[in-house]
Amino acid sequence: MRTTTPTPKIGGWPIVDAVDAGPREYAIGTATLDARGVAVAYTVGSGDILDFVAERFGLPGPYIVALNQIRRGATGMLWEGDVLNLDPYTIASVGTINGEVLHEPAPTGMPEQR
Repeated sequence: MRTTTPTPKIGGWPIVDAVDAGPREYAIGTATLDARGVAVAYTVGSGDILDFVAERFGLPGPYIVALNQIRRGATGMLWEGDVLNLDPYTIASVGTINGEVLHEPAPTGMPEQR
């Protein structure tokens, strides 16, 4: 009998790499890329809206909320200068909301952190 390894998930969403498709209206902030060119964080620009930011990186909005819930709470509200985590391996160390860092419960399925 063949067994398969389940796809790792965060808050019910499969773990995926964020790919920056570039700035656009309502997603004008700055992406931080790792050595592989994968987007790992995003600094919110003036007027950014979560759904547009999510589209820019090819991610569902609720996935971004799950990645950020420890440090930002379960909200999609954005303030200019916020840092959104886009890397499932840095959930516990990246992210701010309106200049603050919260300490909320971890999402289900959080992988080992770097």
